[in-house]
Amino acid sequence: MSGNTVSELLEQALKVNGDKNAVLLLDMRPAVCKVVSSIKTAVGVSVSNMLLRRPMYSLDMLTEQLTTQREIQAFSNWRQFANIVLFDATGTVPAKGTPMFCIAQKLRKEGYSARLGYIRGGYNAFAHEHASLCSVPKTTSPFRSRLHLGSLPKMMIKPTESGSTVCETPMMENPNVNPLFESVRQAMGLNTNITEEVPVRFPPDFSLNSIRDRLPVWLLNAIDIRSGKKVLAEYFQKVEIGEKKRLALLTAPQEMRSNRTTDLSICAGLEKGLKNRYNHVWPFDHTRVRIKECENGEDDYINASFLEPPFGQKRYIGAQAPLPSTFQDFWKVIWEQESWVIVMLTREFEAGRVKCHKYWPTSEQPVMELGPLRVTFLSEYRVEPDNDSILVRHMQLRHLHRSEDSVRVITQIQYTGWPDFGVPDTPMDVLKVIQLANDHGVPASAGPMMVHCSAGCGRTGAFCVIDSVLADLKTHPETVMGETDVIFASVNRLREQRLSMVQCLRQFVFCYEAILWRLAVPLTRNNNRLQLSLPRKGLVPQTPSLSFPRRISITQPALSRGIAPATTTNKEFSFFA
Repeated sequence: MSGNTVSELLEQALKVNGDKNAVLLLDMRPAVCKVVSSIKTAVGVSVSNMLLRRPMYSLDMLTEQLTTQREIQAFSNWRQFANIVLFDATGTVPAKGTPMFCIAQKLRKEGYSARLGYIRGGYNAFAHEHASLCSVPKTTSPFRSRLHLGSLPKMMIKPTESGSTVCETPMMENPNVNPLFESVRQAMGLNTNITEEVPVRFPPDFSLNSIRDRLPVWLLNAIDIRSGKKVLAEYFQKVEIGEKKRLALLTAPQEMRSNRTTDLSICAGLEKGLKNRYNHVWPFDHTRVRIKECENGEDDYINASFLEPPFGQKRYIGAQAPLPSTFQDFWKVIWEQESWVIVMLTREFEAGRVKCHKYWPTSEQPVMELGPLRVTFLSEYRVEPDNDSILVRHMQLRHLHRSEDSVRVITQIQYTGWPDFGVPDTPMDVLKVIQLANDHGVPASAGPMMVHCSAGCGRTGAFCVIDSVLADLKTHPETVMGETDVIFASVNRLREQRLSMVQCLRQFVFCYEAILWRLAVPLTRNNNRLQLSLPRKGLVPQTPSLSFPRRISITQPALSRGIAPATTTNKEFSFFA
């Protein structure tokens, strides 16, 4: 299409009462170019050509790499547009195998039958003829903040024979400006500036003065009314700066590292793109889980990482939610690593998106055959009849190539009250999940607990931090009750083992909240009022054993459609007492 044709369609879409679905513009240039300038309403589609060439890399997967809510909404509705126009910098004819050709091919294969084209002369020609329809887009979103990489590179202007000027490829004044670096954390942003402060929420009837001498110094600093939220914001800023430095060194070309070396690598995750749920979250090679049983050319890759917090003896496997193509890989890891408990911290669907595919058998489909493994449904029940946020499932896992005695009962605990990029309304249900996960009897030789949310980062990281600190409170109380901030240290260590663990400030603060609320247990009743009984420094609160309710037979999955309770009641606290 000519620039004039595209401008007419765009002007029609920009009118107050115009046709908003007249044209969808897809900017195929590198992300750094779009940040400098782009056509109004354009959606930036900067994806590795290696991924675009893969038939299984769908448009839904492509949507996951978009960075603002506006772009996500626009691209998700691509079927409704009368025209879809792609453009690069120069308007090169889309040859087979090029990014524009691959996108066009995917659109056709997924049912788009309206007009599909590209801008003749590309963005350079369009910007020269229709400058008023180009703008510097907003790069921040209330839902997904962007990484700020300092001053943007200047565009080199080169005069043509006709006397006009065109934009050439941007010159990289700062070698750390790297599109790959940007894509690693683009879905949640890597913010090294303090933009908000979040206070720790207190339990009901909480009196700090009455138990001040029974809390560790680091927790007192975190909950201080005057300075606590600032302290936590500064701590989280340090966590983000540390990750920024690691990623900058990791993704910089070798010749730009200025004699600095790094042991970090994400090569396996990049090479096995089809096995990743998101194209910006990859495991580090030095901690990634490797599948042992590989046949018929299968590879050992799975998007999962071994996690070892700095305190205590607890070990975890943090993983992304399995894809249908990785169900067998997931259960192989469960078998090989002897994980008897799976903690699932996400719903299957959130905000209209698939966050986790159903990788477990149900009462309607009680058997899953996954190569050499067979997973059989045993039971499913709510922990509390009036609370459907916590579901417990039992499954039998058998390896068909082993003896018939090689059978294990796997427990899966699903918590549906924890929203993505957020936190539950109170820590109580998370504390219940932690207690359930640790109270299920497993042999002493059992392997690490499997923990996953959707990407295996934010919620997974927060859960592992809280659980490991509480476990260390039992075994080594002098460590937790000392002056070292064990949460800050744990988050830093986990960030070195998997990207984005505890990915936002709110989740970081939630870790402190959960420890504070758990230290408010055990509780006793006196005149119908809750009273706190906290340990003195050096002592440990004992976790009472659970009395499990009668199992409720559920014919269909009872997934929560609401959110966690807005307030915490005495009944919730009674779960522990």
